Amino acid sequence: MTAQSPELRASYNQVCKTLKEYKFSSKDAIERHGEGKTTGIQFKIHDDALVFTFTDNFGRFSDPFFGYKQGTKTIKVSISNARFYLPSGGSYMSITAKERNQVEYTYKKQKEIIDGYQIYGSDGSLKKLMSELETFLNLLREEDFTGTLAPGGLTTSKKSSPAPSKNNKPANNSNKANNVGKYVQ
Repeated sequence: MTAQSPELRASYNQVCKTLKEYKFSSKDAIERHGEGKTTGIQFKIHDDALVFTFTDNFGRFSDPFFGYKQGTKTIKVSISNARFYLPSGGSYMSITAKERNQVEYTYKKQKEIIDGYQIYGSDGSLKKLMSELETFLNLLREEDFTGTLAPGGLTTSKKSSPAPSKNNKPANNSNKANNVGKYVQ
């Protein structure tokens, strides 16, 4: 099914709103003795996976030699395998998978397969986020959703045929030598 129900869209929007309005920190920002700050968390559905994008700023501590992962990192886990874990009294929520080593972590175009990734925050904020994510995940599975959901209302089906490539035109090399070095406005 590629169409989305109003309930699915509302649930997705609520998760995005919570991630934007409440204070959360990435595992990377917290692991470096609190010297980093998570400046944004984006959430979308793409290629049948939950995709979280964290942006961290380490300010004067941004030296990668010491393990400070300044900038953007992405966590991706399949809809069918995703799950969330909130330890009692914990200060974090884990994004994990039903099977070990099924979470993809990407930083500076380098990918790793990990067991899970943590989002840190207050107990109440984490409970709210986890409840909303579980509701959303259940709706995705019930509706067998296979499209893309992203901020701004973009919804597409991954089963649609690809758009024709712009590079399929035959090359016109006759004027190529004449245009080298010319500025075209």
